[in-house]
Parts: sequence; structure tokens; C-alpha cells
Amino acid sequence: CSHAHDDGATLDDIPIDRFMGQAVCIRDRTPLPTTIGLIFDCHISEEHTDEILAARPPFVAGPSLDEALERRLLSDGILTYDGLVNTDQLPDDTPFTFVGLPLKIVSGDGSPVRAIAILD
Repeated sequence: CSHAHDDGATLDDIPIDRFMGQAVCIRDRTPLPTTIGLIFDCHISEEHTDEILAARPPFVAGPSLDEALERRLLSDGILTYDGLVNTDQLPDDTPFTFVGLPLKIVSGDGSPVRAIAILD
């Protein structure tokens, strides 16, 4: 993503379906589920990079993402959402649908989003 790298994709290059999908809220960092979006209910930092990359999530979100971690995830094609609120209201260990659609900004490298969780 160009937010972290000059030659990365811009918002209008990324298909809309990449900004939504199944996710789970992570309150502790013991084994992460794989191939599902990860919404953290705490600050995560660069020290968690290898574990997150091994889980292969399509996106990672939370109230506070370390800048170095965010750059690394974006360089590996993992979308990031920083500054989420109300993550404490998400269910434990229950997948839900996450939607975080950015504004379609031509050549944009970041955007505010209205992030929502759709619970069954």
C-alpha cells in the first residue's frame, strides 16, 4: 500500500471486497487464527510481526497499531486499520463480519473509514 511504500497500491487500486470480511477479536495473543481478519482489543507492536504474518490475515485492526508493524504488514499486502474504538464491545472467540470502507480517493494512500462489525 502506498501509505507505507512509494510503489505500493493506492486506495483506488485495491478491490472493494478487500476492505471487508470475516474477523475475530483478539484479546490475548495466544495462537492467532489463520486466514481471518484480526481485530485487536489492545495496542500491538512490531514485536508481534512474525506471529501476525504467519497467520496470513487479510487485514489487521485495533485501537493502536505500532507504525513499524503497520508498515511491515502493508508491505506484505495486509490492510491495516488504526484508531478503532469500541473494540471492547466485540464478542470473544466468535467470528463476525467486519466492514471498513475507505473513501475512494484517486491515488489515495489512506482514508478515514466508518468501521462496523456485523454480528449474527
